[in-house]
Amino acid sequence: RHSRPKLPATMLAILLLFPNLPIPSSSRGTRVSGLAALAPRHLPPAAGARPVRDSLDPPLSVWVRQAGVMWIAAALLGPVCDGRHSSHDVLHYATESIAGTPLYLSAPWSDAVLLETCWWVPFAFGGAGVILGAAHPLLDRRWGGGPRAPPGWPTALISVAAFVACYDLSGQLAQAA
Repeated sequence: RHSRPKLPATMLAILLLFPNLPIPSSSRGTRVSGLAALAPRHLPPAAGARPVRDSLDPPLSVWVRQAGVMWIAAALLGPVCDGRHSSHDVLHYATESIAGTPLYLSAPWSDAVLLETCWWVPFAFGGAGVILGAAHPLLDRRWGGGPRAPPGWPTALISVAAFVACYDLSGQLAQAA
């Protein structure tokens, strides 16, 4: 299996902005345009060879189940993040809107609003969660990185906590501005 080094995000951005930028493609000194350098290079299979399935490459049923879990997780997380921005007065929903009235969650022991969101927020975050969650492994395969082992629950939970903390921090910074 042919593999190539991963492109840094800055290089990828440069190639997307300047698609015809000449880039050396090999040690022989040949040059190709920028986006052509991103195309995966696969070695042709031997005559009569069956395609080899990587043990880390899950079947379609696993992809579908994972997409469902990603959608549910992001749909639950979306209103929480939305509520963090509302608590910092970054956004509030109009009470009379074509999209419907906002939803409020108050603490049972007080009238303080813990969370303000709208009915469509879980759908938007759920869709974004599937797109972002599926994009990484698909792009890894497309650009020659191949499948990787799952990160595990501790890494996933720390990553989600860091995302929510950054979301909250962005609300704090916007409120302070």
